[in-house]
Amino acid sequence: MKPVVLFWLYLFGLGLALGGMAPYVGPWAVRQLGASTQVIGDLYAGAALVSMVCGPLLGLLTDRSGRRRRVIDCCLGLGGTGMLVMAQAHSLALAVPGMLATSAGGMVMGLLLVAAGDALRREAGRAGSGSMSLVRM
Repeated sequence: MKPVVLFWLYLFGLGLALGGMAPYVGPWAVRQLGASTQVIGDLYAGAALVSMVCGPLLGLLTDRSGRRRRVIDCCLGLGGTGMLVMAQAHSLALAVPGMLATSAGGMVMGLLLVAAGDALRREAGRAGSGSMSLVRM
């Protein structure tokens, strides 16, 4: 199997893991933690705020340092750690940091898409020129 196909399968699986978990956090928090609807709303708002702040900061860090691979690895580690913390959380004191860490780690999706776009542009540059060289039929 081509590396680009494996990469897209990996990206799809990661998207399912990060995005597929979000709808189930609310019912889980009500059932397991006894959270109120206000707390669940605050949890989702906090996750959205973390994503809104971390996205541009990670992009800036990646551009300034030139170490995209290291930033991606850190985001994957942070997101995975957040998921593990949430899986073991028996109180809101653990669930909230886990959700925020997972949200910050989820910013890796944008970095991976940029990396994929750069790789496709480099490959297209070798194959031909112009914007149509990016289209493969």
